[in-house]
Amino acid sequence: MKPDLYTPADLRKNTPPPLSDYGWRMLAEGDSWFSITATGRFSSNLLAELDLARSTAIVNCAAPGATLQRMVDRRADATCADLLRGRRAHGWDAVLLSAGGNDLIAAAQTPPTDAAGAPTPLSLRLLRTAAEVGRATTAADWISPTGWAALAVHLGSEFGIFAGWRNAGPSGARPLLLHTYAVPQVRPAGAGFSPQGWLFPALAAYGVPPAWQQPVTELLFQRLRGLLRAL
Repeated sequence: MKPDLYTPADLRKNTPPPLSDYGWRMLAEGDSWFSITATGRFSSNLLAELDLARSTAIVNCAAPGATLQRMVDRRADATCADLLRGRRAHGWDAVLLSAGGNDLIAAAQTPPTDAAGAPTPLSLRLLRTAAEVGRATTAADWISPTGWAALAVHLGSEFGIFAGWRNAGPSGARPLLLHTYAVPQVRPAGAGFSPQGWLFPALAAYGVPPAWQQPVTELLFQRLRGLLRAL
């Protein structure tokens, strides 16, 4: 059966949702794959597509475009942390987290040079320029080893902080559920604030030839999938 989705604001209403009436109660935090659209409808939302064995209420803290770093920055939004370990904490049956995809995309969009035209250090970017690569023989030639290592360490640290919130509250023994990501199709098409898509402008800025753009993207998301599964 499909879950009923609520926002944290719903819990503060004079008549809050009857969470105790549900077989499962879950808390969700995440990026665009869990969030509602600008129209307020739960469109293209993974949570709305779940088919569960019990009646389930999901309180959803997700926001469009959010990165994992923003999710664990209590100065930006303390709601989820409060519902996990604060004065409004519940004993959630599971915690659902959608994270990593926007972080990868943001890292790929780091420009190859700074405002003064100096090269961005390889440890601070995911991609290598055509001049740095020369003649590529594999998709990995276009990826900065130190840049990927830095992103992996960063994501591991941020996931650890989020898991620490769970462990510090009444949901400490409950599952933390993640999802992986389908590989985007690289092309100059998109919507909203990304009219040319998520990755095409970044790959073009680095001079990645069209023949390598999709293989590079597939390798990046394969690595992200491996990192998430290794958690």
